[in-house]
Amino acid sequence: MTSLTQIPWLVKLVQGFSRSQTICLPEEMSGHVVVAGYGRVGQVVVKILQSQRYAVLVIENSEASVQRLRIHKIAYIFGDADSQLVLQTPHIETARALAIALPDPASTRLLLKYALALAHL
Repeated sequence: MTSLTQIPWLVKLVQGFSRSQTICLPEEMSGHVVVAGYGRVGQVVVKILQSQRYAVLVIENSEASVQRLRIHKIAYIFGDADSQLVLQTPHIETARALAIALPDPASTRLLLKYALALAHL
């Protein structure tokens, strides 16, 4: 019987997941724009913000999108933007703005509710 640790391609796959970062952002960040979602709309928003020289931080829950963020060296957090725990990480209190580019209206409302609470509005 073969152990799973003896299958080279499986070992590489598991090692890749263990190296995967869930967060990539500078320790201190202020005056940035948090973009929730990096789908078709989120990518356009990020390009526009970068062309205007804004610092950008993306919250995204798709591993494929996070790979694109890594390639383009864009700060990101891997997770659901409508999660209170995830939202506490991106320095919302020092952000200039929050752009919501989520496809789900319920998630958008929940994210907005949490973000307003964090901003004390």
